[in-house]
Amino acid sequence: MTDRTIKELTMTFTIPEILAKFRACTTEDELKKVIWKYQSPVLKMMFQYVFHPNSHFSFTELPEFKPDPGPLGLSPNNLTNEMRRLYIFMDSKKIDHDKKEQLLIQLLESVHPTEAALVGCIFRHDLEIPLLTREVVKSVFPKLRLDNLMPINEFLLEEIPLNKNDIKRGQEIWSQLNK
Repeated sequence: MTDRTIKELTMTFTIPEILAKFRACTTEDELKKVIWKYQSPVLKMMFQYVFHPNSHFSFTELPEFKPDPGPLGLSPNNLTNEMRRLYIFMDSKKIDHDKKEQLLIQLLESVHPTEAALVGCIFRHDLEIPLLTREVVKSVFPKLRLDNLMPINEFLLEEIPLNKNDIKRGQEIWSQLNK
């Protein structure tokens, strides 16, 4: 059984809140434990955007936009919902650059400014967390495709099925990190 409370299990954290928890970690083992605790398909997709060698975006800097004035979590949209659409801004998508920029501005104006800044970090492949490396992510999620040479578009939205061995592996990681 896990040591998580009902409150923790029902809480929903934004991606910037989870990344703040990653930044607070002082060791790789602690970071692995926190990554495992807050894992989600959205975080795995973000790791693929950041760490996959074939992930190239059309933008390195964000265009000017009007930031949403609302507090975190109360913006019209959030990055959890929009993460799956970031592939639109990759070099491999054959969309006119002006159209991509227009779509990016719409996305940035609909999310909280901290999430908009995070989009820029994803585009630059730097989440600004020193301990968070490809190797750490790969050790927590060994089936996550970070080193594969196939184009990222072909598998990015593919779900990685869980089986009994995956659950057992997760329990092993959790028990090792709780020692």
